[in-house]
Amino acid sequence: MVRLLLVVPVVDANRAQAALDVLMNASACVRPRADAARWAAFVARLPNTDERRTAEGSNATYLCMTELAAVVVRMNPARRELRWFVASGEGSLLTAAAAPVRPAPELGDHLRREGFFSARVAMFKTPVEDARGMTALGLIKSRAGLAGVEASMRPLMWKKGAREVSASLRLVESPPRLFSGMLIAERVLSWTLTDEGRTFFSSLPVPSTTNAKSFREAIAGTLKPAGLFANPRELADAIHEGGDMTPMLVRTALWPHAIAFAAAHPGAEPILPTFFDDDSARVEIDIKGGHVRLHLGDAL
Repeated sequence: MVRLLLVVPVVDANRAQAALDVLMNASACVRPRADAARWAAFVARLPNTDERRTAEGSNATYLCMTELAAVVVRMNPARRELRWFVASGEGSLLTAAAAPVRPAPELGDHLRREGFFSARVAMFKTPVEDARGMTALGLIKSRAGLAGVEASMRPLMWKKGAREVSASLRLVESPPRLFSGMLIAERVLSWTLTDEGRTFFSSLPVPSTTNAKSFREAIAGTLKPAGLFANPRELADAIHEGGDMTPMLVRTALWPHAIAFAAAHPGAEPILPTFFDDDSARVEIDIKGGHVRLHLGDAL
């Protein structure tokens, strides 16, 4: 099961509520207890006692239930925000969507210090969680796809599908594990270093502030490809198995490995672009603070 929280700032809570009343799918969504007949029909469609108990005890603005996902929508007029809690996969989806999301105060403090919440455009992810999310979505699709397959073929198909969707996890497990997080705020990209990352980047023969070309050349001359990046055929297979989002995973979390791979196997497939291909971009290596930062030029 995968859970997602989407927070939407609103200018006017009453207008947002009115818009929801128009837009929410009447066959799948309901405003709890607002319409007795519609509410009773919604609760009756729920698949088990847990789901019905969750619905009947809910104070949400809207509840939605389909075969693939459940959605719990909550309006907070005081904060002027709309929160969408989504659960997809298998099991008690509505109960999972209604469960609170555990706060991460340390992460919030880190993002605040890095300017995430004050930026006009920002994104944060961690390599492992990014790969886990991709794997989970792939498993949900694979599981759904087995419904139409002959029973005798399902174990083989599941084994093949599970290997394919684990490609992103196998990629991020390629040593060394250099980053614990990646943040984009405006036009600055920042990577938080693991202990291995501090050791590796402190070993590079470049000053703490340099250009992307010198930085890239230093990585190419220092890092030896390992894991999936040691073998062009295995890497190409993993990139293909991982799907359309895998090259972006490499670009955001495994770019030193991609640089080392290109240097060790010139002309070999796959060709993996990185954010460091712009020679004029500026790089800062902050070993004490545990960051590598890239200040982009005109193109991202």
